[in-house]
Amino acid sequence: MNFFEMFEQVKNKLEKTDVSGAKQHIAVQIEVTEDGNGIFYAEIIDGIMNVQPYNYYDNDVSLVLSNDTLTSILSGKITFSEAIESGKLNAYGCPKKATVFYQAVEATAKSETASDENDKNMIEEIKTEPEKEIQTIETEKPVTEVKSDDKIEEPVKTIIAEEKITAETIKPDEKKAANNKKTSNSKKKSKKR
Repeated sequence: MNFFEMFEQVKNKLEKTDVSGAKQHIAVQIEVTEDGNGIFYAEIIDGIMNVQPYNYYDNDVSLVLSNDTLTSILSGKITFSEAIESGKLNAYGCPKKATVFYQAVEATAKSETASDENDKNMIEEIKTEPEKEIQTIETEKPVTEVKSDDKIEEPVKTIIAEEKITAETIKPDEKKAANNKKTSNSKKKSKKR
């Protein structure tokens, strides 16, 4: 894995970190050793995490660790304190600002781990649930697409969820013929009088 592949993975995780409670400016330079080695920084400004692939010379905290250790911390497998105690992480700088950064990253890692566990449990529940019967709706005549200039020659009856919906149409030619019959019959009646 090269530096940019490692950086993109770490950046995606760090930018999800909830730092809305951090009201102070914190700049953390992170030096990754071994696989994907290189330097980048994570900066908290006004409750927003900014991660960039550059040195941060006036940093508040400087961390030196392997890619494996960083990945383990970001996935919630170990804490910053455990990594420092085991010698996998060297930290330099302001302890108070480091603690704010550590707590925010670890809280996000724990919530993501819990979310992943919930997802796994839901998938297992779905797999073990008995299949449910799907209810179908039948129609007397299939409903087709009708364009505005199409003529419907017969009534269409459709049953949907036990409600009957009917549409009746009269051909325009039949309507004219019916009107013409009425008018011609009334003319004949008036002539007979």
